[in-house]
Amino acid sequence: MRAGRGEKGPPRRAATRPRTGSRRTKSRGDLAPAATVGARAVDVVTRQAGIMRANLAAAVDGRDPEGVHDMRVASRRLRASLALLGAWLPAGELDRVEPGLRSVTRALGDVREIDVNRSLLARLRVRATPARAIAIEDVDARLARRLRRARARMLARFARVDLDRLDARLARFVGHLRVAATPPATPAGRTTSPDRAPGVPVADERARALASAGAAIEAAGAPDVGLSARHPEAPIAELVREAGDRAEAAARAIACHPVPEETGTPEAHEAIHRVRIATKKLRYLVEIVAPELGASGSALVKRLRRLQDHLGEFHDDVVLDAEFAEAIRRAANRGRRLLATELRRLRRARQRVLVREEQAVRDALADLRAGDFEAAIRAAFASALESSLAPAAEEATSGGGLAGDAGPA
Repeated sequence: MRAGRGEKGPPRRAATRPRTGSRRTKSRGDLAPAATVGARAVDVVTRQAGIMRANLAAAVDGRDPEGVHDMRVASRRLRASLALLGAWLPAGELDRVEPGLRSVTRALGDVREIDVNRSLLARLRVRATPARAIAIEDVDARLARRLRRARARMLARFARVDLDRLDARLARFVGHLRVAATPPATPAGRTTSPDRAPGVPVADERARALASAGAAIEAAGAPDVGLSARHPEAPIAELVREAGDRAEAAARAIACHPVPEETGTPEAHEAIHRVRIATKKLRYLVEIVAPELGASGSALVKRLRRLQDHLGEFHDDVVLDAEFAEAIRRAANRGRRLLATELRRLRRARQRVLVREEQAVRDALADLRAGDFEAAIRAAFASALESSLAPAAEEATSGGGLAGDAGPA
């Protein structure tokens, strides 16, 4: 965010979102390639649950605001992952963990928003005049009181959720996935299955299953991605296809979402807020299957991150503008004329920045439409699916040949 005249300070991202630190754990990317939906689910759930756990102490302590931020982001990423993976996961276990995760996200939300507002005020205070500094301090003091109450509510909600129990349920959830994704083995490279008599080679069963599934898919006019059982051991291509359908619809909604032409209106702010939420969810969705999307996926994530940065900065200042409006009202009602006057000046200065930020958001959305982002999403997922088809097709036509199975002579 650009500072107004007389309001210069250190770069905002360095002040509000540090990217390094001994406690920090990466919350995005670095997912390992996976052959099955279950393997990806184990990776995602284990990773994000670990990030939540690593940041819990800092979130409770409160001295480092980034502990709240990182824990909240991890909880949102985990919920986004479970929403996508739910069709392949044990329903009972999913129902046990989702409500607790939702409560954690909500508990952290108010605290994070106040932390961001106070960070912005700290930047404004750096080179403020004495009168401006007093006005900023008035707003910050009220936010500090609200932060104490918000933190008390957060800790009370943590207690109701019972974070130790939530962590144990997530661990048990991962255990179920690992068991479900691993068919029981018997000697001599053979495996048992309720759908096959004991002793039938895996390669023979897989070839028959692929042929049967392929015939059904071909009849329905859908792309052939091999065995499509809604089971954790289903091939990762199934997850890519599901994510692709959702991502394309989300990209279309973002690009086509109507934003009123008049800037600075509550209606425009609300429309941009909806775009911000949709963009965040789309980015999380793409990141879940990023290893399969390759370079195209990385490019999509970068474009979404740039848009998300514009939307996030604008949202932060919209929220802060509402705080200024409330502070002006309170000062006027209490007869503090000089304070109210200085607060109005401060708000006008920040509203000029807000207008520039809104225009940056509108320009970014226009660039997204001009670049046909929906088509880019479609192409990236189609390419990933095409790449995943080749091994399955080769395996089916060759009669199996899986590692450890008895292949053709």
